[in-house]
Amino acid sequence: MRCFMHPYQEAISVCKRCGKAMCADCSSYSGHSGICPQCKRLDYIKEREELQIEYSRLASAKTPFNTAIVWAILSAVAAVALALVTKLMFLFALLIFSAYFAIKAIIYKNKTNKINRDRFQQMRTIKARIEFLTGEIDKLEGALLKGDGTI
Repeated sequence: MRCFMHPYQEAISVCKRCGKAMCADCSSYSGHSGICPQCKRLDYIKEREELQIEYSRLASAKTPFNTAIVWAILSAVAAVALALVTKLMFLFALLIFSAYFAIKAIIYKNKTNKINRDRFQQMRTIKARIEFLTGEIDKLEGALLKGDGTI
């Protein structure tokens, strides 16, 4: 039996997933896991898609500090606008809510810094893995297109 990708080489194993014959080079590419390069490529594509979703989730995550600052600003603007429109000066007392959210933001600042450091480290790790997977996928696609290329 000949390798599906290298027809001039004898097959030493068969892919556990698709049943294609593999030579020593193809088998060693996936660490002799019994998975052919074509199925490994599909695994890489799936993993990359999952990591891209996780990366997007981390990139768009809101932190307690950001939320508290937004509420502080919104409540201050609302209190001032309401006081000016109604000409009721006691409504400036609503600025207490703004102060509450501002204090809350200060308290969250240290917590947010740690959250951001951890999140950015995760994002760097995920991005590096995505880049590796993209390179491997490109390499496999090139070899599979040639039909008898070196991986």
